[in-house]
Amino acid sequence: MRIILFGAPGSGKGTQATFIARDFGIPHISTGDMLREAAKNGTSVGLNAKSFMDRGALVPDDVMLEVIAERLDQSDAQNGFLLDGFPRTEDQAEKLDRILKNRRSQIDLVLWLEVDFPELVKRLTPRRICPSCGAIHNLVSQAPRVPGKCDKCGSALEQRVDDREQTVEKRLNVYQQQTSPIKNYYLSRGILKKIDGGQTPDLVYGSLKALLDADQQRFCLGNGLGTAKYAQLQAVMEMAKRHFKEVLQRGSALTSPEITRAYLSAQLRGYSYEVFACLFLDNQHRVIRLDELFRGTIDGASVYPREVVKLALHYNAAAVIFAHNHPSGISEPSQSDKHITEKLKQALTMFDIRVLDHFIIGDGEPYSFAEHGLI
Repeated sequence: MRIILFGAPGSGKGTQATFIARDFGIPHISTGDMLREAAKNGTSVGLNAKSFMDRGALVPDDVMLEVIAERLDQSDAQNGFLLDGFPRTEDQAEKLDRILKNRRSQIDLVLWLEVDFPELVKRLTPRRICPSCGAIHNLVSQAPRVPGKCDKCGSALEQRVDDREQTVEKRLNVYQQQTSPIKNYYLSRGILKKIDGGQTPDLVYGSLKALLDADQQRFCLGNGLGTAKYAQLQAVMEMAKRHFKEVLQRGSALTSPEITRAYLSAQLRGYSYEVFACLFLDNQHRVIRLDELFRGTIDGASVYPREVVKLALHYNAAAVIFAHNHPSGISEPSQSDKHITEKLKQALTMFDIRVLDHFIIGDGEPYSFAEHGLI
């Protein structure tokens, strides 16, 4: 799932981003962290961005977009990501769309935390910072035990210039002016969802999670399942996943094709978008781990052989079994499925790693490439 999270200063965006990244297993990619990581890694793109940061200058759009593209190509972002702090303009949004389109991907959902102006001012102005250890206190929601003193080190707390009421109001006005066009851009595409950020953090996250779960639920309901049956299906699928996870613990040998088939079906069936997974095995065909490597749209997922090879070498795998789902329910392989399987096989063979099978999970019996003589 590829998500953009928007929220004005004081909206609680950072807290919600942490919750989403934790529960949905996707990286939280913030602009600041991304730039610092790129500079630290010393890539040509990162060093270019660093040259602007060291001068205190804004990083130009073309450089920022190169940093974004480089970050989204990393393996942890192949299954999805949460973008925070980018894009900031309609032009940046259009260029981000082009970057993703070149990777056969797209933004799935834009989440917008809405908080009333007076509430934002009320949240930001009581904030106090410790100049010694950097601890943050809030005179309303997280008051220091000793007034005016840091709970951690005892230093005198300060109010940043940015947190003074006049400055806060100016920052919020600028934010509103900057983000209005981009809000309309995503509204016109039908992927922007507004959430009441004025609630408690738990209630806000409950609303966010409901929206993130909605795609899969809509898929099930669209296939003739009522709400009760959908809940039953979710429960059965979770039980199946837990059962097969216990059966195929790390170090378990694959003694039965039926177990493998059922395990992969339990993991991948029910997604409303394509997921490409890989089961890594040692030289005795014992399970090392199963990774969901790439996620896509309802009709395709981009697969990168180089990333598969890197992970196989990292896990010291001797063999692999691939699996991916077809949300359409049709288990037959497409020409694209056959082509990528051959490319993966060629890439892995160079490192003496065998491809044992590739399963396609649909509504009926999973399709086995090996059983049909395609591997």
